[in-house]
Amino acid sequence: MFFGSSKPKEKTVLVVDVESGSVGSGLVRLTDDAPKLFGEHRAYTHVPAGRDSKVLLGLIDRAAGDTIAHASEVAARLRQHKSTNELGTVDSVSFFLAPPWGMPNLKEGKPSFFDGLKRVLHNYVDAHLGSIPIHFHTHAGAVVRGMNSLFNAPGYTLLISIHAEVAELILLKDGAVVGHGTMPTGLHSFIRTLRTHADVSDREARSILALGSHDSYDEPLNSAADYFRDSFRSTGEPLFGGYPVGQVYVLAHGAGEADVFARALSHNSLSDLFPGGGTIRVVKPQHFTPYMAAHSENPDLGLILNTLFVA
Repeated sequence: MFFGSSKPKEKTVLVVDVESGSVGSGLVRLTDDAPKLFGEHRAYTHVPAGRDSKVLLGLIDRAAGDTIAHASEVAARLRQHKSTNELGTVDSVSFFLAPPWGMPNLKEGKPSFFDGLKRVLHNYVDAHLGSIPIHFHTHAGAVVRGMNSLFNAPGYTLLISIHAEVAELILLKDGAVVGHGTMPTGLHSFIRTLRTHADVSDREARSILALGSHDSYDEPLNSAADYFRDSFRSTGEPLFGGYPVGQVYVLAHGAGEADVFARALSHNSLSDLFPGGGTIRVVKPQHFTPYMAAHSENPDLGLILNTLFVA
């Protein structure tokens, strides 16, 4: 298989992608061949006015409950038919937590997770799926494994994963993680700016960011991009400053959103951070779907990476 680990011939795993503005889930059928991802669902939170941690946790709590309940319903429907009973029998759950809920701790050599959210997620699994094995992983772990298998580049590489409230920076040297950082700027920063200065709703702001052209909203988007670049410099300079980063990869839920951040990073004001003239590329689900036996028509990048991690 793509990632090489030996697994039982047939089983179904529920993967749950938990970030700072949404929770996604999907059922993964593992076989001797490529994995199949089905029943995909992602619940987005509304964009809060600020970044209060208690408010954010409450929003993610509700989104997680909705997403796990949806997966349980899909599995139950499959178990009602003899031909699909095995597909709906969930053997285990793998949670992938992005910052601020989970991240690698390079000093201790193991992941760090927010225990309060882990307890919440455990309770939802117990309520909807019963007593089955539960595993916790970091979003960064899934990103690194997927990227190393697909874009194995020598030297220094920077991975930038854009979440709702946070952007995650992962520095690799010859494929090994040598640095990790987070910056308090993500997709919601752009949505808040559009909402305030362009007088649009959250839904409209998401649509604007998903489009390839933003001419009518250049002013607020440029303002948000400036703030993002300032935050990137503050976090990135101590993380990789002085290292010859040759490749930069940007990941986000949608290719349009990733393009917005890639353009922001391509600005001349950041050229001193990449003295060797590093190349910035957007990572899309289509880079990984050839290694999947099944997925939705519009695959979710986070769930694709989660699937290939457990395969």
